[in-house]
Amino acid sequence: MALKSRAKSFNPRRQLEESFYRALLKLVRPYLSALDLDQLRLLPSNIEQIAHDPAFIKASESLARRMVTGIARENAASWRVAANSSMKGKKIYAALKEELAGNTGLRVADLVRENTVKIVTVTQDIAHRVTPLIAKLQQEGVRSFDIEPKIAGHLLYLADWQVRRIARTQVAMSETDLTRARAERIGVKWYQWVTSHDGRVRDSHRVMDSVLCRWDDPPSPELLSGLPPNKRHPHYTCGQVYNCRCVALPVVSLDEIAWPAKVHINGSIKRMTRAQFEKIQ
Repeated sequence: MALKSRAKSFNPRRQLEESFYRALLKLVRPYLSALDLDQLRLLPSNIEQIAHDPAFIKASESLARRMVTGIARENAASWRVAANSSMKGKKIYAALKEELAGNTGLRVADLVRENTVKIVTVTQDIAHRVTPLIAKLQQEGVRSFDIEPKIAGHLLYLADWQVRRIARTQVAMSETDLTRARAERIGVKWYQWVTSHDGRVRDSHRVMDSVLCRWDDPPSPELLSGLPPNKRHPHYTCGQVYNCRCVALPVVSLDEIAWPAKVHINGSIKRMTRAQFEKIQ
């Protein structure tokens, strides 16, 4: 199977991301619209309090479960495509059938909890970002009845921006986590890093395109491209940092790799033949 076709089969995230984005925005907006903008001094704390509302927490957990379940379902379909073209086909099918009782099932539960926290705290992030605007407008002497519409519009902008960011990042992270959990369950230790091949790919990730990496030895794309390392995540798998659109393709068959191939090993990228790679597996 060609690289682009393989990448497409393991990348259903655009539709999932858009669905998650719309659902999350639909959840957050009514809470923001109900805020009393007359008391600007209390506005940031009132926004933060949304995260403690029992109804909001319950709805966030329900949304996180729907999102993760949808990703797990699509990811399983991607593995079935891989099984059809792999010598490991029977092993993959058996793992998919039994996985909810193993590590993959545990990872699904973890992802639901992690994404619930991300959704719940979105209002806290919005509160932190709206505070400087309030202070700026007040310092400029803008009248209160002129401030309110500006704040209302800015809240909707922040909600849209933050929700879009969370949707893109969490879908990518969850997808990669599930791919890894399923790969490790059947003994697939390597994946191929594939970018989206467009002008928005960051320079550090362009260096990683088509590189073979081990799940347990994440690279530092920034260092490999001569840039300062990512402060929060100096070493990471593709899809595991904010706004990363790259895809991790599990290497279920060496026949699918174009040899010689680029391989990340011992902190550097080396070009190897198939025979050389087989020696280090």
